[in-house]
Amino acid sequence: MDGTWTIDMLTEYAEKGYADLNGNGIEDAGDLFGSMKSDKMTSEMRNILSSFNLNLYTMKDGVLNIDFDAERCVLAIEKLSKYNCYTPGIFHSDLSFDSSGKYFAQNYSIFFPASLRRTTSSDFRNMSDPYGILPSPKLDEQQENYYSVLPASTTNYSVPKGVRDARMDVIGAVLEALNAESWRTVTPLFLDSALKFKYSQDEMSGKVIDIILAGRRKNTLMEYGSFTAKIFDEALLNNIVNGTNNFASDYAKLKDAAQKAWNDKVVGKQ
Repeated sequence: MDGTWTIDMLTEYAEKGYADLNGNGIEDAGDLFGSMKSDKMTSEMRNILSSFNLNLYTMKDGVLNIDFDAERCVLAIEKLSKYNCYTPGIFHSDLSFDSSGKYFAQNYSIFFPASLRRTTSSDFRNMSDPYGILPSPKLDEQQENYYSVLPASTTNYSVPKGVRDARMDVIGAVLEALNAESWRTVTPLFLDSALKFKYSQDEMSGKVIDIILAGRRKNTLMEYGSFTAKIFDEALLNNIVNGTNNFASDYAKLKDAAQKAWNDKVVGKQ
């Protein structure tokens, strides 16, 4: 709550939290781990990286211009690579991002980077031990706020092929009205009555959920990776997953291609 929850603090606590409970001198099943990551690692690393308030583009005359803040990107890679690849006591799950929560629920680790929706899963609801909710860590204490990434997801509606074209405007208006009403009534009810009470185990977690929701952001370059030559993954994420720091060369190699891909696929169609 004092704004000092950073990736450095997570790394420090994750390392200190490890305990060789079975006494065999190696990190294996039966030990207590400080934190954990899924088999592919990319989902949680993307989420944490997107919470660092990196400046990746500017907007001019309504057009997105890719322009990474190199100094902050290098710092983000250094800190998150240290946590991800060079910190002892982090459990490597053999399961996916969506399935690894069962290990946390079974007390394998102290921290578990995950989506907030994980709290509604059966393994978390059936946990015998209490847990608290934290926001994604900041890059450093100079970062003003906590941020969280909104994932790329949509709800699709299908209309029978035989519906007359004249009815499509009416159907569209009804669907839009239903979605708007859900946003006004169902979503607040879920957040206030379900997420903060049914799926939270203490009052502080409810306050943290407010912080998380206030810091929601979209990451355009992550969400539309195929429109930008995957520059977010290639220049940032891959270095973190592999424990390298080739940002300068990767970014220089991809920037022009990424901008051209965006202009061709998005700007050219507007």
